[in-house]
Amino acid sequence: MTMRSLTLLFLFCSVACADTLVLRNGTRITGRWFAADADLVNFLVDGHLERYGRAEVSEILFGDTSASPAPPAAPEPAPVAATRPAAPEVVLPEQIGVVYFQDKMGNLVALEQIMAAGHRAPAGFSGRSPGQYWDLPGARSTFRLRSDTELHFAVELPGGISPANLKLYALESKSGTRRTKTAAGRPADIPVSVRRVGGNVYLYSVVGALAPGEYAFSPANSNDSFCFGIDGVGGR
Repeated sequence: MTMRSLTLLFLFCSVACADTLVLRNGTRITGRWFAADADLVNFLVDGHLERYGRAEVSEILFGDTSASPAPPAAPEPAPVAATRPAAPEVVLPEQIGVVYFQDKMGNLVALEQIMAAGHRAPAGFSGRSPGQYWDLPGARSTFRLRSDTELHFAVELPGGISPANLKLYALESKSGTRRTKTAAGRPADIPVSVRRVGGNVYLYSVVGALAPGEYAFSPANSNDSFCFGIDGVGGR
C-alpha cells in the first residue's frame, strides 16, 4: 500500500470513527481517543497527538454523537425516519485501580476501600488440608445499595492488567467482621460481565440480582478490597 493510500485511509478512519473530548470548561474537541495514564489523556486531533491533563477532562464521547435520520430503503407512502442511538458517554474514574459504582445518570461513586487480611484455617477432623480465608474489619460496609438497584461498576486498570484479574466475592458477617468462605485456594467468585468502554476503563455488570448481604471486589494478586452492602427494598 502506498503512502498516499495510507494517508487517505487514516483520514477516512479519523472522520468515520470520530470521538469527542469534553473539557470541564465546556470545550468540545473532535478527534480520536489514543491513550491515557494517571496524569494525561492523549487525543489525536487533525493527525496530531495532543495531551490534556486528567483534571481538565470531564468526559469522552466515543463515536459520532450526532444522531441523524437514516434514509428509507425504498419510497413508501409514510416513511418513518430512524435515528441512530447516541454513543455512550464515559466518565473517567478519578483514580486508577479504584472501583466505582455507576448510577443511572452515569455518575461514579468510589466504593469503601479496605485492606483484607489473609488467614489459614486449621485442618478439620476429617483430615482435609487446611483452608484459607480473608477477613475485613466491620460487619457491614459503609457503602449501601438496594437490592433492586442495577449494579454497574467502573474501574480504570493500570496498564498491562487484565480485567479478568478483578473478581467479585460474597462475604459473611461473623463476630463483627466480614470474611470470605474458607476454601483450599481463592474463594469462589460471583459472575460478572465486563465491557471495555475506552482506554483501560472497564465496566463490570453483575449477572442477575444479588441477595442482601456484604460483597467486595478484589484483584487476584492483591488484598485491596472495594466493598459494598446490599439491603432489601424494605431494609435488611
